[in-house]
Amino acid sequence: MGWGGTTRSAAAMCFMLLGAALVAPGCLDELVGGCEDTRTCQDAPENCEDGYDNNGDGLADCADPACTETYQCVDYSIPSVGWRIGSMREFLYPAENTLHCPPGSSHRRYYGGPAANAECGACECSLSKENCSAPKLTCYTFGSDCKTFSFAHQADDTSCWDSPASLIGRCQITEPSKLVGAFSCRSGLVQPKWKHEYQTCESKTHAGGCEEGQLCRARDELEGERICIIADGEVACPDGWGESVTVYEEGEDARACSDCSCDMNTVECEGGGYTIFNFDGCTGEEVSVDGASCTFVGEHLDSDTGSIRLVPATPKLDANACTGGQPSGTVLPNGPHTICCR
Repeated sequence: MGWGGTTRSAAAMCFMLLGAALVAPGCLDELVGGCEDTRTCQDAPENCEDGYDNNGDGLADCADPACTETYQCVDYSIPSVGWRIGSMREFLYPAENTLHCPPGSSHRRYYGGPAANAECGACECSLSKENCSAPKLTCYTFGSDCKTFSFAHQADDTSCWDSPASLIGRCQITEPSKLVGAFSCRSGLVQPKWKHEYQTCESKTHAGGCEEGQLCRARDELEGERICIIADGEVACPDGWGESVTVYEEGEDARACSDCSCDMNTVECEGGGYTIFNFDGCTGEEVSVDGASCTFVGEHLDSDTGSIRLVPATPKLDANACTGGQPSGTVLPNGPHTICCR
């Protein structure tokens, strides 16, 4: 005989669940006649973290055999009003991982160990090879020992170019690289804003098949986590909860490094020259011309073939040529909370 569209057995099952554990949502539907499938409570898989008896066996979460292998009861009793309960894991800031929280619990991030004083690195300049001009290459006819001029060239880039003349005997650098273009120097902060990042799962409060003051949690999720209580503001920990750790929701980073000033007269362009190749297209045997000495290239530019490529100079700045980069300010934390853990 039906009862509001629901069989007596299904309704009786739901009344039993009301007395034994939190009633599953499907059973609530059956009691008001909104669910015609009597298997909703009996065949549903058990969710071990929601506080309900999902499969209709009268047992919820950790009390259900379907959960006991992978879940366990953990002491989550809150000692007094104003404290929240949860698990916590500490990371170096910034954390590379995110703490997984079970359904019904709230994931929060807090930060600790604000940088008390700014620390600045050495001044660094945005110098590159483009800040050095190309040296001037001058070549001479075969047998003249750098006396009979043949051609001169200053490359615009490092692309390969074929020799404009043949029967070349020697080459030399007749104008070295010079500092050109603009660049800036600066210093930067060298320590992070915070030392630590604390991630918490501030938990549900139903027992989930455990005794009063306990919650049902997955065993593997508890590895590396600590059971903690959290309160707003800076307060002392209750007895038995260890020493307090003050953490913050955020903080204003008021640290800075002063501008750098560098003596540009100390910048030198080191190196710079040309590579001479035996064949066109910068292929074949090669010889370097990188100074004022009269370098023999007769075996490379002695015929109608031969090519040349720029080797750029590198700018060098004396380590003591810059001043500035002085630190100032600190991190101003806000939104304090207290965490106490067992």
